[in-house]
Amino acid sequence: MSFEIITGGGEGRAAAEHQTYNRVVVRRYRSIIIGFVVGVFSGVLCSVLEDRLKLYFADRDMATISVTAADPIVREFGIVQVWQAGSPIQQRRLRDAEGPTLTIRVAAGVYEIRLQVLDKKFVLDEQRFDRGAAFRYSDEKLPPPEFFSDREFVAVAAGVFTQGSSEFKVSSPAHEVSLSAFRIRSTPVTSCEYASYLAAGRYLQAGSQADDAKVCSGLDARKPAVWVAWEDAKKFCTWLSAFKRQSFRLPTEAEYERAMRIAHERTRYPWGDSEYDPEKPRAPLANYREYWVGGAKPDLSPVKTFPEVGGLYDISGNVWEWTSDWYDARFYSKGEAKLPDTRGPAKGDLHEVVVRGGSCQDPIERLSCAFRGGVDPAIGYYNVGFRVVK
Repeated sequence: MSFEIITGGGEGRAAAEHQTYNRVVVRRYRSIIIGFVVGVFSGVLCSVLEDRLKLYFADRDMATISVTAADPIVREFGIVQVWQAGSPIQQRRLRDAEGPTLTIRVAAGVYEIRLQVLDKKFVLDEQRFDRGAAFRYSDEKLPPPEFFSDREFVAVAAGVFTQGSSEFKVSSPAHEVSLSAFRIRSTPVTSCEYASYLAAGRYLQAGSQADDAKVCSGLDARKPAVWVAWEDAKKFCTWLSAFKRQSFRLPTEAEYERAMRIAHERTRYPWGDSEYDPEKPRAPLANYREYWVGGAKPDLSPVKTFPEVGGLYDISGNVWEWTSDWYDARFYSKGEAKLPDTRGPAKGDLHEVVVRGGSCQDPIERLSCAFRGGVDPAIGYYNVGFRVVK
């Protein structure tokens, strides 16, 4: 009996002592954990507050530049550039803004603010921008940019004309074709316009064509767009139709030759029968191989370098231009060639597409109104571009 009592009392004291020890340990670790959590939280809070304060004071030291674009062409293609000491340090697209206004923040300093719209460049301001200052600009007083406007198109009246010539086997026999009225652009699509289309459509394409800011500010901005395959030229027309809410497409072969003959219906070249301007002897009227004398390598020239013919520039020379028709060397001898508004064969015998106009790399004979060529539509070429009709 006494043994049992003594034994029970010892276990009770041990258990009580163990519980007391555990409570002390728990309190101690709880204090450590709470201290650690409080320390971490305080550190995070201090870090957040420190970052916030840095941003606050940094914002106070920044100048704000706001550019508002009301014109849809400016808003779509406009690029705002901040220059300092002759070099660009920031570049932003107006269309990337959430609304009509793009906001850029810069540290205090002397800057030049530029706006590039396609191949046009405008200096909005050049001065010292102090800390905390706000500057606002808009396109309100800028000349409205033109992008495939109605004024850039030449109307070709409906009627009958003679297509082809016995001078070239592939262009024979000459035959009459009746065409409906159409409007053709005065110039080919330029490198700047095509690069801007790629950027607007977010198309990924290797090479310099993908950088519209670089292309449109460079020496090639006003040269015809080249290295463009046939399907890509048609995709451009589809995009342009949606963007402008009008209908654009490549010209048919018959429409292209009709446009070449808009000023002189039966002459060898769009401007007449002579290689040169009769009033200015030895003055070439287009860009072709013989124009590059003295061993110079034939190269593309900017649009409107040579005189217009019936309102059209480079309708012969500079670059061949895609048409919408498949190429068939014997097509002119077939009945389909004489149909009103003929669209060419359903498929080419060599799987080639008709190109017209000749290029800077071709002899003068290929700039003839009647000469026709055919090339692989899946390939882009250095000397093949395109223009659109609507």
